[in-house]
Amino acid sequence: MKMGLFGTSGIRGVIDSEITLDLARKLGAATAKKYKKIVVARDHRLSGPVLSEGFGKAAAMIGAEVIDIGVAPTPAAVFAGKTLSAECTVIVTASHNPPQYNGFKFFNPDGSAFSKAQELEIEKLLEYAPVIMGRIKSSEITKFAHNDKILSEFAGKFAGMKIVLNLNGGAATATALPLFDKLGCVVHPIFERTDGEYVPNPKSKPDPTLGDWNRIADIDTTLKIIEETGSDLGIIYDGDADRLFAVSKEGPIAPDKLIYLFSSHFYPGANVVDVVDGSSILDSVCNVTRVPVGDVNVSYELKGNRNNYSFGGESCSGAYVWPSLHLCPDGIYSSVKLLQMVSENGPLESLVKKVPENFIKRDKIQIPKERKAEILERAKGRLEQSWKANFSDGIRVDFPGSWFLIRPSGTEPIMRMTVEAESEEKALALMEKARKLLE
Repeated sequence: MKMGLFGTSGIRGVIDSEITLDLARKLGAATAKKYKKIVVARDHRLSGPVLSEGFGKAAAMIGAEVIDIGVAPTPAAVFAGKTLSAECTVIVTASHNPPQYNGFKFFNPDGSAFSKAQELEIEKLLEYAPVIMGRIKSSEITKFAHNDKILSEFAGKFAGMKIVLNLNGGAATATALPLFDKLGCVVHPIFERTDGEYVPNPKSKPDPTLGDWNRIADIDTTLKIIEETGSDLGIIYDGDADRLFAVSKEGPIAPDKLIYLFSSHFYPGANVVDVVDGSSILDSVCNVTRVPVGDVNVSYELKGNRNNYSFGGESCSGAYVWPSLHLCPDGIYSSVKLLQMVSENGPLESLVKKVPENFIKRDKIQIPKERKAEILERAKGRLEQSWKANFSDGIRVDFPGSWFLIRPSGTEPIMRMTVEAESEEKALALMEKARKLLE
C-alpha cells in the first residue's frame, strides 16, 4: 500500500482507480486498530454506500464499535460523533469535487481533523490491515443532534425571514431543511436532488474574489431565485456542507468579506485565526494570526490555543470554525450565525457596503517541481530586512495597507502569487515586485 494517501483535507481521488472498495476496507481495519468507537457517515455520491459499508464492516471485524448515521453534512456527522462519545468520526466524501471522485475525512471528538501524526499512523497500519467483514450498528437519528444543539439557542428566532437555500446536490439535504423550518424561516430550496450526480453550472462571468465558488456552486441561479421570491438572502453549501457561501440581493459575497463581517459583528478586537492567503481588511477589526492555507491548519491553531482565540476561518474558501461549538469547519452553523447577524444589523447587502474595499490580484508562473524549494529560498534571500515576512506557507510580506504572497502549488508545477492593495495601480506594482523575487 503506497504512503502519502492523505492530502490537505483527508483522502480524495477518482473512484475505482484511486478510491476503491479494497482501500475502504483496509482503512476501516487500520482505523479500528487504534480507535475502538467510530461514527461513519457519507454524502450523496453514488459510490458512498459501498465505501462506507466496506469501511465500517472491516472496522467492526477488528473489534471497533461502528455506528453508521447515513447521509449527513460533515459538521453534523462530527457533532454526532461527539454526542455518541466516539473516538473518531469518518466521513465518506470528496467535498466539492465532481461525482466521479470520493474520499475519506477523519475527525477527532473535538471536531478537529486528524493531525499529520495521526494520518501517518493510519497509513502505517494499512499494510497489516485484514479485510474480513463485521457488523455495523445504525443510528441515523443522531445526525440531527447538530440541529438540536443549534435550535437550543435559535429556535424560532428568525420567523418570517425569507432565504434561498442552495443545497448544491450535497449532504446538507439530509438535515438543513427541517433546521431552517424550525428556525422560523420561509425557505426556498434549490438543487436538493439526492441522486449523487448533480454538477453545478459554473458562474457565467467568473469573479477572482470568489475563488472555488465560481465553479462549485450555481451562483447565478441562486441570485435569480432570490429576486423571483423576494428573499432576504441566499445560502449555498459545498458538497459536505463544511463550507458556506452567501449571496445578498445584490450579488455574491466574497468569503474575505464574510469573515470580516462575522469578526466585526461577533468578535471585534478579539484574537482570530485566518490563513496567509486572507485579506488584510480583517486586521482592521481583530488581532489576526495567520497560518498555512487549509482549514485543518486553522482548526489546529484554535485547538492548541483554545483559550486565546474566539473564531477562525479559511477566508479564501468560506470555511469558518466556531470553537464555542466544535473545531470542525461548519457551513450549517455559519449560515445560522449569518441569519443572526442580519437580523441584528439589517440587510446583508447594506452590511457588505460597509466592508473596506481592497484590490486583490492573483497570478502564477510555471516553475519545475524540483526547483520550487530552491527558487523560494532564493526569493527569501532577496527580501529587504525591513519587510515584515511570514514564512509559514511560502512567503507573505505585509506593508501598511498592502501585502503579497508567494506560495508554491502543492499539486502543479507553478508558483502562485497573490497581492492586495488599496488601489488597482498599487496592486499591479506589488505583483511586479513579487514577480521580480522569483526571477
